[in-house]
Amino acid sequence: MSTDVSESVEFKGLDDLVLKLRATVECALREGTAIDHVEEDIFAQLLGMGHLLLGSLFDAMKLGDVGPTLEKNGKTLRRLPETTKRSYHSVFGNFELERFSYGSRQSQKHQAVPFDEHIGLPPTGFSLLLESWIGQLATDESFHEACSKLERILKLTIHVDSAEGIVNRLGKAAASVLESPPSIECENEAEVLVQTSDNKGIVLRNEFPQEVPKPVGAPSETHGPKPNCKRMACMAGVYSVDRNPRTPGQILDLLFHSHDYPALEGKAPRPKNPRYFARLTMVDAVGKQVGKSGEEQSQQWMTASTIRRRRRGQTLVVMHDGQPSLWENEKKLQEGWEQIEILDLLHVIPRIWTAAKILHPNTVETYVKDTLHLILMGGLRLVLMGFRRMTTMRKLPKLQEKEMRTLINYLETNKSRMKYNEYLEAGLPIATGFIEGACRHVIKDRLERTGMRWTRHGAQSLLNLRCIEASELWEPMMNDYRNVVLGRDRRNYFDLLATMAA
Repeated sequence: MSTDVSESVEFKGLDDLVLKLRATVECALREGTAIDHVEEDIFAQLLGMGHLLLGSLFDAMKLGDVGPTLEKNGKTLRRLPETTKRSYHSVFGNFELERFSYGSRQSQKHQAVPFDEHIGLPPTGFSLLLESWIGQLATDESFHEACSKLERILKLTIHVDSAEGIVNRLGKAAASVLESPPSIECENEAEVLVQTSDNKGIVLRNEFPQEVPKPVGAPSETHGPKPNCKRMACMAGVYSVDRNPRTPGQILDLLFHSHDYPALEGKAPRPKNPRYFARLTMVDAVGKQVGKSGEEQSQQWMTASTIRRRRRGQTLVVMHDGQPSLWENEKKLQEGWEQIEILDLLHVIPRIWTAAKILHPNTVETYVKDTLHLILMGGLRLVLMGFRRMTTMRKLPKLQEKEMRTLINYLETNKSRMKYNEYLEAGLPIATGFIEGACRHVIKDRLERTGMRWTRHGAQSLLNLRCIEASELWEPMMNDYRNVVLGRDRRNYFDLLATMAA
């Protein structure tokens, strides 16, 4: 049976709201009301109109009564005699809904609720649009700030614990999308594919408190994780970028804000299709690592991401700082791959400044500039010889001598990754704020605010969401979340509802 939809929905009071909106505009014109007040008034009325329209939709559902029986999944379900109630929190306000359920037996838990299934009511009680907005706000702000802002805008009261629950649910969906993101078209990729990662600490609460609280001032145990201590998270990123040949002099001009060499033509190519991933290392009650470390999981993600998106003829660059474990984990999974390892220049520069302050305290900047120029031109061997000679010949204080020895060892260990003259000529990146900026944006700006202490689950959920946001994958994540929450095979009951209404 086919029924006109317009006959199924009664919009009681809608005409009065439209007249009120018109009156608001006419009054503003007549009295010269400030436009921001007019906007605020209109917006409040539109929220009220949205509430009325949703209420009309719910009324048209007729409690979800599709008849005394219902065929579903090869079973005949019977309408249960008692209706059940539930709350629904929409962006336009809250509703208390009543609807029929269907089951095999009266005492059995309901097996179908046509009202909920037909219009896609989520079991959590919160509108998925509202959850998306809360998630986006809480990803950037504290939970309290996110709830306060929504309350000021939508006039809704949302409790902080509800916002935390929403973020935890979205965090699970985010983890799934990060593991299997949408594919990237070949024509949207650039010439060079770059892998990079870094570690950042997050302050976590002690999740393994003592069963019997200790007296105030009593010494803590020497084993196990300490309360309010940082747990390491590994941040990984993969992006593509076009080649951009430069000279050592042009790099120096950028570093020292000088104009001694011919300027670069055009703008530097921007990273394309950046994808991010972050994972915490988990430990048990005695501080022993549980499962794979954050670094290992991040390296697995980078490897899988590279396999998915690397194109024929695309150069693969691996760029990290000098932390040995980052390179070691990469080699375990990518042994035999054709790739170029590059030590991020941004991690070399501070060490050259340290050496200059120790060896040439009166001409620090000049020495740094000359030394970096020599390194960029492929003269690292000469730089190391000079460092060793001056460290040996000069009678440095023990602390400074130790610093120099550590610095020399760092450069010696990474010399195979410091062929910057070759990288520049080939147009490859040699320094990137990509992962440094990501660590700051994804981790520090949200999870390292003053006084913040996180549970590992809460911290990981926010890390997932902030990686989704930075990767510009919010909509794919919400689509995936919607399919999980509502199911992919929702049924349309309109004909049955219309038959009952008739």
